[in-house]
Amino acid sequence: MSAKDAALKSFKSAHDILLKDIGALPEEAMTKSWGGKSRTVADIIFEIVKVNEHLGATIRGDDPGPWPFDMGTWITAPANAQSKQAIISSLTNVNEKLIADIEGFSEDAMADTVTTEHGSAPRVDRYRFLAMHMMYHSGQLNFMQAMLGDDAWHW
Repeated sequence: MSAKDAALKSFKSAHDILLKDIGALPEEAMTKSWGGKSRTVADIIFEIVKVNEHLGATIRGDDPGPWPFDMGTWITAPANAQSKQAIISSLTNVNEKLIADIEGFSEDAMADTVTTEHGSAPRVDRYRFLAMHMMYHSGQLNFMQAMLGDDAWHW
C-alpha cells in the first residue's frame, strides 16, 4: 500500500470511528461536563474541526492565518456548535474536504514537505497526525460513553 493510500485509509477510518462514537452518545451528552471541569463532546469536536481546518489549509499551501485561540486555555464550542446535528455536520464538512484533498494529491505531492507553526514535515505525516488526533479524542468519547453506562463497542 502506498503512503498516500495508507494516509487516506487511516484518515477515513478515524473519521468513521469518531462519527460512530458521537452517534452512540445521547444528545444531552454533547454539553455535559463531568465534575464541572471536563470538556464536553461539543468542545472536543469543535477543537477537532478547528485543528483540521487550520492544518488542512497549511497542508494545501493556503495561509490559515494565525491560530485563533489562546494556547493556554481549552477551546470551547460556541452555542451554535453544541447540538449533535451541528457537531456531526461540521466534522463531516471539514473531513470531506480533507479526504478530497488527499485524493487529489499525487503520491509525490504527499511526500512534499509543508511548514507548519511546529516546523516542517512531509504532507503525508500531517494527515497521519490528523487521524491520530481524531482517534485520541475518540478515546475520550469512549470514556464518556462508559460513564453514561454504555459499555458497548460501537465501531
